[in-house]
Amino acid sequence: MTTTTQQRTTTSQSPDAAAAEVAQRIRDGHFLLITSHRNPDGDALGSGIALQGLIRKMGKEARVIVRDGFAKPLHNIPGANEVTVSDLLPHDYPRA
Repeated sequence: MTTTTQQRTTTSQSPDAAAAEVAQRIRDGHFLLITSHRNPDGDALGSGIALQGLIRKMGKEARVIVRDGFAKPLHNIPGANEVTVSDLLPHDYPRA
């Protein structure tokens, strides 16, 4: 997988084809960064953590990084303690 800092979007127009394209990118990747919209709510945080778990079960490295902190009750979501809150990408991002 070529490492790039450019934003990558799907090229498919149908939802099924876009989902297949995203799944293939996950299969091809080794180190994946997961983020969400600003001020993450429970849906954003929970889905990011769930995706992280799935990617890790595939034997890959995944991190969840959000730009804004999240509400105290959301800290009870299993895995929330691993979420990094930062305005910056990790110093080793991206890597091959």
